[in-house]
Amino acid sequence: MTSVPASAGSFRAEAVDASRDAGLAAALSGVDRAIVLGANGWLGRTAVDLLAGAWGNDAPERIAAYARTAHAIELPDATPVFVKPLPELGTLDVGPRTLVVDSAYPTQERVTDMGADAYIEAVLDLRATVWQLLARIRPSAYLYLSSGAARVVAEGRRAAARTRVYGAMKRLDELDLA
Repeated sequence: MTSVPASAGSFRAEAVDASRDAGLAAALSGVDRAIVLGANGWLGRTAVDLLAGAWGNDAPERIAAYARTAHAIELPDATPVFVKPLPELGTLDVGPRTLVVDSAYPTQERVTDMGADAYIEAVLDLRATVWQLLARIRPSAYLYLSSGAARVVAEGRRAAARTRVYGAMKRLDELDLA
């Protein structure tokens, strides 16, 4: 039996990362900055990390990160990116060639915590803030990250009450964006 040195696995991962970063950098060649909404969540944080890999040392100046609460996140190289609270979107300057990555959304667990009516109101307030941002800055690209729960609702499949509320709101966003 042949053994593979542990370093081979990390080399392959590094090669894949470098190839992914180079491909993403090429795809982002027409973008000067990215606004990541929902940077606290897994998808938003992943978007920040991918953008940082593509933009390297320029990433902190080119990424504007927003979430429900302000804090700092560290890029893989330990460089901080400061996350601003979503209400500060109104102060964001209009800039050329902007990509908006939108993963800002209260999770379906929040339906249980808040109750359906309060959850729907919170989502509608959040979406109004995002739509105002989009109308004001007119980004060159917008990436909305939806959920499989939207499909569950669209297809009328059985689901927990919280999933139906969450999925219905996600589905409404999809229809608004179509």
